[in-house]
Amino acid sequence: MEVIDSKEKPKKTRPSTEDKLKVLLDEQFNRIEEMVDAKLEKTQYRIYKSFMIELNRAILRR
Repeated sequence: MEVIDSKEKPKKTRPSTEDKLKVLLDEQFNRIEEMVDAKLEKTQYRIYKSFMIELNRAILRR
């Protein structure tokens, strides 16, 4: 069993460069994911609107 001196201060650990880079990469990935989701949502909306316009035209032609 190891005895710990009560006067000994715990060592402060600094985040490593690798950890910092991982955090930055995660943030960047999240930003890209949000941009892609927004673009997909916009594209799906445009497809929907186009479909509805064509459907209305087909109904009016009857």
